[in-house]
Parts: sequence; structure tokens; C-alpha cells
Amino acid sequence: MKSIKRWFLALTAFALLAFTSTAQAQSSPDGVVNAIKQSVLSAASNSPKGLTPVQISSLVRNNIAPYVDFEAAASVACGQYWYQATASQQSRITAEFKELLIRSYSKALGKVNNRTTMDVYPATYNANNTATVPARINNNGTSTPLFFGLTANSGSWKIFDANFANIWLISSSFKTQFTGIIKKSGIDGLIANLAKKNGHK
Repeated sequence: MKSIKRWFLALTAFALLAFTSTAQAQSSPDGVVNAIKQSVLSAASNSPKGLTPVQISSLVRNNIAPYVDFEAAASVACGQYWYQATASQQSRITAEFKELLIRSYSKALGKVNNRTTMDVYPATYNANNTATVPARINNNGTSTPLFFGLTANSGSWKIFDANFANIWLISSSFKTQFTGIIKKSGIDGLIANLAKKNGHK
């Protein structure tokens, strides 16, 4: 039960950070997060009863997906096996993983309301062209520390991971799942597993 709660709290914050517009994109990772935060709080304040399923679907598809580097997330989750996959397999993994995460974001975004707040702190820049942005989400009386991993691609910062309770969702949780499946069933086995979760053949 705790792991499920941890998953949804982190995804709620992930979804919070991903609601923005192209015009608000910033050249620094914490700039991106702060701009996104303002947009989300504004949207939440106009929906005192919470976001409707139609609003959630639109936000996830149009405002979240463009600001997540799904290919980077997929490669991190696959670890060393990513480089053993063909270009076609990498493309399929990314597409299926994107769909899985989008459905997860939709569930998480439903927990955002007009009482949700978030504090964002300055980014720490890493040596591998990534940055970490610490934050704290306050929702329904609970204050939760979080960290977001961003990567720079062609000068544009995008989110590829999130950390809650010292566990990185992509590079730890999903990586453990993915590598376990690959060791047992191979790359195609992972693709089949993701497709099944997404209701695809």
C-alpha cells in the first residue's frame, strides 16, 4: 500500500511539473519547473471541484507529453539492454513506455486540486548534461519532498525521471522491472509486456 501511495504522489508531482505551454519553456531546468508550477496552480484554482476527465485527457496529451523525454526515460529504464536493442525495438519500447506513462499521468493529475501547492528550489547541474531540481509538493495536508531529473537536448530541458522517498521511478523502480523482464524474456518480451499493459497486441 505504501509503494502504491508513493507512486501516485510522485506521479502527481510529475504531472504538476509537466503542464505548461511552449511559450513558457525556459532555458534552465528550475526555470522550466517554476514556469510549469505557476501554470498548474492557475489551472487548479479555476477548478475547485478538480479537473474533469476531459480536461485531464487534454492536458496529458497536449501539455505533458511534449515536456517529457520519453526516449531518454526508456533508455534509462532499459539500462545496458537499450544498446542491445535494434532501432526498431528501441522505437517500439519508447512508444509503449510513453503510452504507459501517459496513462499513469492521467491518474495522477486527477489528484491535483485548488489546494495543491508546490515549492521549487534551485537546480543542481550534473556532469552528464543533466540537472536535478528539488521540490516539495503540498497536497491535502501532506508535504512531500521530491526531486526531478531533467536532461538537456538541443538546448531544451525535459523531465526524464522523478524521485520520491529516495527512489527514482525510472532509473530504479522501472529499471528493476524492465531488466528483470528482459533477462527472462528478452527485448521482445519487454515489448510484449508493455503492449499488454497498454491493451495492445
